[in-house]
Amino acid sequence: MPRLSSGNPLDKFNNADEIITPMQWMACPTCAVQYAIPVILEQMRADDGEPYYCPNGHEILIEERENATDLAEERDRLKQENIQLRHSLDQTQAKLRDQRTASTESKHADDPDTTIKPNTQVTEDAVLPCPYCDRKLKNRRGLTHRRRSAHRDELGGGT
Repeated sequence: MPRLSSGNPLDKFNNADEIITPMQWMACPTCAVQYAIPVILEQMRADDGEPYYCPNGHEILIEERENATDLAEERDRLKQENIQLRHSLDQTQAKLRDQRTASTESKHADDPDTTIKPNTQVTEDAVLPCPYCDRKLKNRRGLTHRRRSAHRDELGGGT
């Protein structure tokens, strides 16, 4: 005798010989535990708007899960955008550094004493003359500092 359908979506799985239940993997938006629920249960909860519960007991609405998925996608998009912006910033900073170097080199290109090439090897015994006074300095860093502090008037930065 055929069984009468009660309208329950689970009636199609009442065959005792074979029960196949497709499952949907999910993650709780509260505790991030991963679990699987039957696809039919997910569809039923999406239709009726009733909550279901994760294995740790957190109440979940289908809208919450979709919102968590949207937030994860937005987070990933923002991470990619952040990487692109940092790359763009690095390129802009490199261009500015190159322009400053070129402008400094061209400003002092006429005076061979002021031109120090970036790859110049300075030994411990070597000294670099300050182009504005008779002081001898041991490295390029000291020379740059001397120019900015003691000779800022000559460089056009004085008050």
